[in-house]
Amino acid sequence: MTLALATHGFHLLRTSLLVSKSSIIPTSSCLPSGFKIPDKTIVWSARDEPAQQGSKVQINADGLKLTDPRGQLIWNSPINSLTESVSYGAVLDTGNFVLVGTNSDYLWESFKNPTDTILPSQTLESGTILVSSLSETNFSRGRFELYFSDGALHLSPLAWPTKLKYGPYFTSDNGSQLVFNESAHINLIQTNGKIVQLRGISQDVPPSVATHYYRATIDYYGVFTKYAYPKDSNGEESWSIVRYIPENVCSAIDNDLGRGAWDNLEGLYDMRELPNVNWPLGIMKSCSPIVKMSAELLVCEIVCAVLP
Repeated sequence: MTLALATHGFHLLRTSLLVSKSSIIPTSSCLPSGFKIPDKTIVWSARDEPAQQGSKVQINADGLKLTDPRGQLIWNSPINSLTESVSYGAVLDTGNFVLVGTNSDYLWESFKNPTDTILPSQTLESGTILVSSLSETNFSRGRFELYFSDGALHLSPLAWPTKLKYGPYFTSDNGSQLVFNESAHINLIQTNGKIVQLRGISQDVPPSVATHYYRATIDYYGVFTKYAYPKDSNGEESWSIVRYIPENVCSAIDNDLGRGAWDNLEGLYDMRELPNVNWPLGIMKSCSPIVKMSAELLVCEIVCAVLP
């Protein structure tokens, strides 16, 4: 299990001591944060820090801590203050989980420490990144990253399990901040303060925020997608796609190195001679697990064979 924040009234999944407007939320070893809707959706997590059953989440003067059943520290929130201690924690109506200091300052907040998702009223600053989950059910760091570099927003594949980035398969116009505003529009803010649309994802007329919840996520297959969910859902609806970038992840890179969201392909495979071997179930057996999984996730063609 992982400490996480899930998706109406935002809440910390299975946690205690945290108040969201009108309810006290109970605690456990898994702290996801997200929307309190039938289609539970994780929007923040303390990823890569699994916790076993019986682990505890606690807020004290030093911040939020996750400990295992023996009391050993698994994860804690770094507090941005040397002079102020934590007074309480709260999940705001925006979905921002905050630790509030004795002077009412935010000493830590999930909006400043995102994982793979941003929400309306949240800003992605230069130096802050979004990293996809490893899979639909595994919230560990995955294979794709959204980040600012050289005055533009980029999407790049990672040489998983390392943090090494390959060349970007999407690059925006100039910008230094990505703003998901209260009207559910996603814009770039340039260094001179000018607001420009994020090419590909902002040229839409989304349903009203009065009737829908919104999130924007870098999905585990490398696409940055804006989703909407009706607030009056009867439980049968699911998140619908409003807009996404790039438009076609498999053709986003098309050059001498290959096609798809993987650039520098030579770093993703090696060639080995396997004498007296055949694969009766298909040539995909000869590919490394990373290459095979990437091909399946991106729905791109892959040809892998052993040449004499």
